[in-house]
Amino acid sequence: MPCIVRVVGDTRFASLPDVTVAYEIIGSGPRIVWCHGLGSCRAGDRDVIDGLAEHFTVLGYDARGHGDSPPFTDEKGFNYPALSADLRALLDHVEWDRAVLAGASMGAATAARVAMEQPHRVVALIIARPATSGGPASPQMQLLFRMGGEAILSGGWDAAVEFLLKIPEAAEQLSKDPGRLDSLRVEWLRHDPASIAAALIGIPSSGPLTEEVDIASITAPTLVIPGDDMLHPAAAGETVAGLIPGARLAPRFDGLPRGDETRGLVRLIRDFVAEV
Repeated sequence: MPCIVRVVGDTRFASLPDVTVAYEIIGSGPRIVWCHGLGSCRAGDRDVIDGLAEHFTVLGYDARGHGDSPPFTDEKGFNYPALSADLRALLDHVEWDRAVLAGASMGAATAARVAMEQPHRVVALIIARPATSGGPASPQMQLLFRMGGEAILSGGWDAAVEFLLKIPEAAEQLSKDPGRLDSLRVEWLRHDPASIAAALIGIPSSGPLTEEVDIASITAPTLVIPGDDMLHPAAAGETVAGLIPGARLAPRFDGLPRGDETRGLVRLIRDFVAEV
């Protein structure tokens, strides 16, 4: 059955087998898909998408339950096999047989899962700021995310902020950047609260590597850009780069101003794709 598409401005809505997702296609050049992280969306990664569009034809989309995609509140439906199925179905929908896949955190893991399941479709793979080495988050991190999701369900975004400030590492980072909390509030308001709560509870307990897939099945040239914070430890990126055959490990550049970080990311992706 063909997918049903509704168009609203520059945003399109595609009905996939399990969910409806919002997406857009902008720019010109080689095809690339940008996959955002947990709790972000196209609007939150606008600078990255626009930067990539200067060099690529970019397919950007809001993952299930995120951004402009309709609410999705089943925490059991937030897992990497499902996220991979969504992306593969979206690629079918836009009739892209092959593309570069790039993403950050949750988006990076989704892209890697697709590269394992359908390696023939992936021209190159860019994994930015992986949160784990392929498995679920640590039990402690899963508990923190669950508590954050439950705070949203019980008291909305204000309760989420209150919970965040109770985490010493998070409070310390926020104290160094007074405007960061306001930015987070703006980012969170782009989502349906119950959907993000479900994602916060479901995603950390999942991992892109499960028994039926093998990371060695990734055949695309791969660039891993490690993070350097509590949620995206540098060790995770280093481990992932060691697991994927032939993967290249890029230098870390977390901690830079957002504009510099985005320009650095786009430059790394552009140069890597041009080379491979």
